[in-house]
Amino acid sequence: PGAKAWSLTITPTFQDKGFFARVELSYVRVTSSTAAFGATGTAPNQVRGMIETGLTF
Repeated sequence: PGAKAWSLTITPTFQDKGFFARVELSYVRVTSSTAAFGATGTAPNQVRGMIETGLTF
């Protein structure tokens, strides 16, 4: 209860005809909480990344 956090996400996308590739980079920071990220639950920051590819038709 009372936890607060903020995040910043960037998602550039490349598309060539039916093919697309997308990269997502995200940064999250917990600013008010007793629990957070990491193995011990004490890290206030988390960086995440993802790559997605596919075909549109």
